[in-house]
Amino acid sequence: MDKEISRREFLKLSEITGLSLLSIAAEGNPVRGFGDFIDRLILNQTKDYQSEYLQVRKITASQAAKYAQSVFGEEPYKFGIRDCAMFSAQFASYYGIPLERDITSPTNYDPKPPEEYLPDATTVKQVKWFEKANSFLKSDLIIYPKNAEIAKEEFWKNIADGSLVYLRTEGESQHGYDQYSHTAAFIGLDENQHPIFAEYAPIMQRGPETKRTLGQLLSMYRGKIPENLTACIVNVPEMAVKLWKERDEKVVPNSKTLLKAGYQEFLTVNINSGVATYWKKENGELRQKPFANGDLELFSVTGRNLLPRTTLAAKYQDFIDGKGTMTTNPFSSYSILKKDTACFYGTPLLVPRFYLTPPLIFELQDFAWVANFGNLGGATDIALINTLYLNPSGSISKVETRSDYTIHATPQRTRTQQDLLLRDEILSEANRKKTAPSPDSIHLTSGCVNFTPEVFEVVKKTLNPKTAIIFSYPDFPQDLQLANGGFSLAKDPLGGLSHMWGYTEI
Repeated sequence: MDKEISRREFLKLSEITGLSLLSIAAEGNPVRGFGDFIDRLILNQTKDYQSEYLQVRKITASQAAKYAQSVFGEEPYKFGIRDCAMFSAQFASYYGIPLERDITSPTNYDPKPPEEYLPDATTVKQVKWFEKANSFLKSDLIIYPKNAEIAKEEFWKNIADGSLVYLRTEGESQHGYDQYSHTAAFIGLDENQHPIFAEYAPIMQRGPETKRTLGQLLSMYRGKIPENLTACIVNVPEMAVKLWKERDEKVVPNSKTLLKAGYQEFLTVNINSGVATYWKKENGELRQKPFANGDLELFSVTGRNLLPRTTLAAKYQDFIDGKGTMTTNPFSSYSILKKDTACFYGTPLLVPRFYLTPPLIFELQDFAWVANFGNLGGATDIALINTLYLNPSGSISKVETRSDYTIHATPQRTRTQQDLLLRDEILSEANRKKTAPSPDSIHLTSGCVNFTPEVFEVVKKTLNPKTAIIFSYPDFPQDLQLANGGFSLAKDPLGGLSHMWGYTEI
């Protein structure tokens, strides 16, 4: 990108400010330090990330395979029968696809509704689940190559790294079924442009293998590839993005653990769109209720997007090069799903995170007027909340210290350039029109959820102590979020590191 690009156009592309800020840039209004600030951003953001994106995407697929392999271990029958579909399920979970059950704890087997969770067994059920998700999303993330196209190495040059492959020989019975007989994960192309796969089959006595060639994948056909060989190929990374990141509707409380724990009131925030809704449990049923001002939806701004960054890619490469482990390197779960979309999978369970706002669940204690909140100067009206998590006994516990990530009114009278973001103007317009802010306006904070002071007063009048506050994505299984026990800013690999994502000034 040429540095002569207009500041207005750059800001529009960078998705870090609101439309009102674009107007300031276009009009050339003198704002202290604004020109230098934008120039620094332009220099920082205009690198070509295409090669890095492709490299990290393949690394992510490799790490997903290693993760799935680690679940199986070298004793694949330790937890009972395991098959290729179970391996692919674990692989998909690394990208944020929720699973039907935890196969490492068979004593706690509790099948979840199949419409929410990917089945961990049988290729047929998994294909149906992916097809249903693809249809729901109205996307084209599944292809069905025919006539043995997949047996040609050239074919795989156009397939996304991290895709799952389900093999089928049309019109022929395989183990009594004319259905998908085997599944594997496509890792990407090696240095010689040969496709590499990860897979598991019962004959692999030492567990899954992560560097299989195309010939090895198709060895089940004993050197004679059927002309009627076909496949179902699912672009799993893109599907994860569309399932969670690209949806702006309201979030409905769905944590069975939370509902059973006696919580009666809920505030949900869609991290993608900032849409906040209020819910109450009445006579055993969950119902959406209006806020104190009569509105069914209020609008907020949330944390900035996680962007493809050279600094994090380098740290991720350190991990791949053996300079850290999955538990010691906090960036081992950083990935790039699309050229402009980075994701971080939180630990201990894999919950996708696309923004500086983490997908967590809290309990409201009270509200307070806090001076210098976030070291911004001025004063801010905030909610005092504690993170909820699942303890080893299976019940809900609270982190003793209050969460650094919270809901609050937009910072007022700060000493920094917070006013450049014009959050109040963006939110006032959204709440007046009853529509979420545009995508390039919504993600403006370092992690907290911000309302205008007027709207935050409505929130305060609506919520009572002990209200459960949920930061999540539409339809995401919120019980998974409760697994992040003891989560805090100090334990957050991204906490205090927003400069690594290119956000150094505001």
